Amino acid sequence: MLLGSTALVAPGMALAQDPAAQPAVPPAEASGTVQRIIVRGNERIEQSTVVSYLPIQPGEPVNAERLDLALKTLFQTDLFSDVKIDFQAGDLIITVVENPIINRVIFEGNSGLKGRQAPR
Repeated sequence: MLLGSTALVAPGMALAQDPAAQPAVPPAEASGTVQRIIVRGNERIEQSTVVSYLPIQPGEPVNAERLDLALKTLFQTDLFSDVKIDFQAGDLIITVVENPIINRVIFEGNSGLKGRQAPR
């Protein structure tokens, strides 16, 4: 059973960082004024619905804190399995992956119940 690990780093060597540990919005590009909002990846959910959940609208200033709040707000809707927010040259780019939905329910093995009504 492996309880922990130790890595030795020689002077001058850089440590590789876990990509998942990277912030969703690079700090250098995390401030400015939103000119427009672009939604990508949505299939069933309308762009206007995604935008309606955002605490940021075009014309408003943004910073890393507000972008983090927007990210958390979209995740709290439980509509998306993944959300990424980028701010580039005035464009707030929201990339979403929608949660799957049930599109069909099949009952099997109920042949003995045919013609019977459920008790009320």
